[in-house]
Amino acid sequence: MRISDAKKLKVNDFVWVPEARQNARITEIQADSEGKDLFFRLNLDEPEFRSLFHHTAIQPVKTTDEIVEFFLSDPKTKVFINHNNELGQWLYSIQVVDSGAFWLCSFDTQEEAEEYIRAHKLKQV
Repeated sequence: MRISDAKKLKVNDFVWVPEARQNARITEIQADSEGKDLFFRLNLDEPEFRSLFHHTAIQPVKTTDEIVEFFLSDPKTKVFINHNNELGQWLYSIQVVDSGAFWLCSFDTQEEAEEYIRAHKLKQV
């Protein structure tokens, strides 16, 4: 992200973190003494991402559709089927590994979920 765009961000805004492959909320902003660099602390769960991010390491927040497209087009995407009732009914959700529990899609049956994985040539773990 350009410094001019980064300067518009505030604590509690969301940004996309390509390295972590997820949107994250800004919890702290620090500037260098010359005001040429900004650093952002974000609410990422994974320990390896608990550091400050330079403004060039973040991007504008992605919509759900953009995140789905990102994962479908990324050859590194690995998924698993999560049988859950988080939405009040039992579903088979396609969950992306190391994504902050992001679901690509959910289905009524495991067979439908498996077909989605095959159709999109995803790697199931």
